[in-house]
Amino acid sequence: MVLTLDDIDKYPELISTTDYFEGILINFRPLLLTDEKKLAQFLENLGSQTRKFSTRNGYDLNEARDLCFAINRYDKLRLVALINNETIIALFEFSLSIVDNEYKRFAEKYGIIQTK
Repeated sequence: MVLTLDDIDKYPELISTTDYFEGILINFRPLLLTDEKKLAQFLENLGSQTRKFSTRNGYDLNEARDLCFAINRYDKLRLVALINNETIIALFEFSLSIVDNEYKRFAEKYGIIQTK
């Protein structure tokens, strides 16, 4: 079975799991449309050191809304980790395509032949 972003959007439980870390329940699942307030709180609480390595346009409710709106619209899969399914403690982004300038970089840096 091929798993698509559409499948994940419709059935997030397909790639959801839980685990315990030091006795705390951690949920791992796709970002959902209903996560905008939780995500805004996470983004707002990111420290300046973390923001130096981030490519976000902002760290507020508007950015959270944009990320939630983008679910299943582009080539990104975003997953979150939550404590007790309430507080987002991590955001993971996976790009499912390669942009044109990356083909060139891979060819130059790693000798990978460009094929599209």
